[in-house]
Amino acid sequence: MKKRVLIVEDYVGFRKVLKDFLETQNMEVSEASSLKDALKLCSSQFFHLILLDIYLGGELGLDLALTISKDILLYGKPRIIVMSGSLGGEIVKTSDFKEEYSIDLFLKKPFELADLKFHINQLLP
Repeated sequence: MKKRVLIVEDYVGFRKVLKDFLETQNMEVSEASSLKDALKLCSSQFFHLILLDIYLGGELGLDLALTISKDILLYGKPRIIVMSGSLGGEIVKTSDFKEEYSIDLFLKKPFELADLKFHINQLLP
């Protein structure tokens, strides 16, 4: 069975790179560029993994992580990797913050796809 991954990223170029890469890893990939679209997708199917940009234009991607973490029956318990190229990642690395938002990992952009593959293999055995 293919692992289902949701990419929540507002930059279409980066979203495409991630999608193309994940599909080569035999994963079923869905995409969202906003929290509204991401929540709609999460409400209609369970994902094994969510790659979540912290800043989505004027929205805070972490709001999605918090919403999902509060309703396991509706959203399941996907593994969540948050990504950001700007400051703000340091707080996400703290254990209290990660636990509250059910975040598994923070990746600072840009990152190597080989690193992403390594982390995904650790999170989704």
